Amino acid sequence: MNVPKSRTSARSRMLTLLMPALSVLVIFGGWFFTAYLLKAKETRLLTKSGQLHVADSGYSLRQTDTHKNLSDTSEEPETNDAQDFHGEAVSEIEIAKILEIWEGDSSLISHEPQSGQMHMKQAITAASEWITDLSEQGFFPSALAGDHEPNITAVLYTTEAKTDLSSHLLSRWLITYTLGSTRVSLTIHAASGQVWIAELYTDSDDLPIPVYLKDAELLDAAFPFLEKDDFKIMRAPEYASEIQLISSGGSLAATAHWTLIATDQNEDYTILTLKLSSIRKSADGKSVSAG
Repeated sequence: MNVPKSRTSARSRMLTLLMPALSVLVIFGGWFFTAYLLKAKETRLLTKSGQLHVADSGYSLRQTDTHKNLSDTSEEPETNDAQDFHGEAVSEIEIAKILEIWEGDSSLISHEPQSGQMHMKQAITAASEWITDLSEQGFFPSALAGDHEPNITAVLYTTEAKTDLSSHLLSRWLITYTLGSTRVSLTIHAASGQVWIAELYTDSDDLPIPVYLKDAELLDAAFPFLEKDDFKIMRAPEYASEIQLISSGGSLAATAHWTLIATDQNEDYTILTLKLSSIRKSADGKSVSAG
């Protein structure tokens, strides 16, 4: 049986008209079906967790990597705790206990600042001011006190150690401050805002004067919060490049240690380590520095 050409042409035109409509239907149908599946998954997630967190900083998920440089600090959200931080007073005994925990436990767990702790901007500001202060006093290279754009990284760590101290007292900011060939590494107590450990690596020619000529003044400038009424200077006999000051309470030792490194290119570098450490009593009653 022959089908009239007119009927065949009409059917072809109808199919031609239906094809775009079917394509649009498939596209929008797939779109809405996908949205329905995502909504269903979100509902199940909310049912299990009870809340859905969206970071205010602009990231799609909460950041777990706390390594950031100075240019990243603008992304850190300001909170009331961050704005109101003034540094918690910690006693000499508390400092000694915390240092013992740090020295005895090598675990480092990165985390976000807790209530009562410095936020990243404050930690970087404290580090920069501390470095500038020692530079202006003539202990660090003068370039660190001028206008410059150093590379700064900041990480907040705590420890898994068990203690009767409040957990917010156990955290420390590790700050690395690099300018050219000079690098300063600082450990800042997150609750007090105090620098407890510092290491300077620099070209020896960049040091204003041989710092060991003013070693007692250097330690006094590095740790101004310590009670120093009865500071005792104990120069280690086996190290001509080390000096130790004992705090008035007898629980802390402040140490300055110098290491000179000579390279094959006739360049000398100095590593200056400034640190606080707790003092324990040995069996015979003598003081022994834990650091």
